Amino acid sequence: MMKVKFEEQKRFRILIMAILLASCCFLTYYFHAVLKSGTVFTHFFYIPIILASVWWKRKGLAVAVFLAVWLILSHFFFRVGGETINDLIRAPMFIAVSLVAAILSEKIAKVGETIRETRDHLEVLVEERTVELRIINEQLKQENAERLSAEQAGKRAEEDLKNRLKELEIFYDATIGREGRIIELKQKVNELLAQLGKEKKYEV
Repeated sequence: MMKVKFEEQKRFRILIMAILLASCCFLTYYFHAVLKSGTVFTHFFYIPIILASVWWKRKGLAVAVFLAVWLILSHFFFRVGGETINDLIRAPMFIAVSLVAAILSEKIAKVGETIRETRDHLEVLVEERTVELRIINEQLKQENAERLSAEQAGKRAEEDLKNRLKELEIFYDATIGREGRIIELKQKVNELLAQLGKEKKYEV
């Protein structure tokens, strides 16, 4: 999909450049051959020169060179004997402007690429930190659940211990009461044996 879009953009740029160059050639012919004038029509040349430099970087210099050569050659074909000094100055200016525009365009492209790389790197870092935070969050949830489970288990153990303690207290009370009752019964048995004139059976 992106490749198709890029190809369409490439064809569109070539078509626009062809129209602009044809317009520049026509203007040169019209002003030099028909009007016999060197009026400032060459300012129009800067449009395709700058566009080519922005679109194709240093390869766009070919457009500036073509227009510079075309402007100079037009004096030999259409404007023989006309004043050429201004156009001889303009021709190198086309190349100089194209070169400056190409260099600036390359620097802008490099800065854009650096920004994209930095953004991609930051996105990777953010994704990594997000994953780490998710893992830590899950660990904290698990630890919290384990702590709550341990607290609940501790409370249950404490309740069990209290219940056992109560049972032991009841058993102890019952045992102590029984011991006292057994002693009383032994004493009574001894008394009855004594009344009958027999020996004591129990040592109390």
